[in-house]
Amino acid sequence: MFQFYKCTTYSLSGWLGTTNFYNHQNVQVETLGSRHEHIGYILTNYKFITNWDKVWYINLCT
Repeated sequence: MFQFYKCTTYSLSGWLGTTNFYNHQNVQVETLGSRHEHIGYILTNYKFITNWDKVWYINLCT
């Protein structure tokens, strides 16, 4: 289990493969690639399955 709470961009080292994810926060999370390019958003209070192979960073300040 991981908990991210501070408004910042986090580096995701070694996050590979497909897994469940639940965003319990009241902010959406932006997923970013290796060059900080936008991939998508994770909505608030949203549960989903995703492949993390292309996600290098997440931004909690969107």
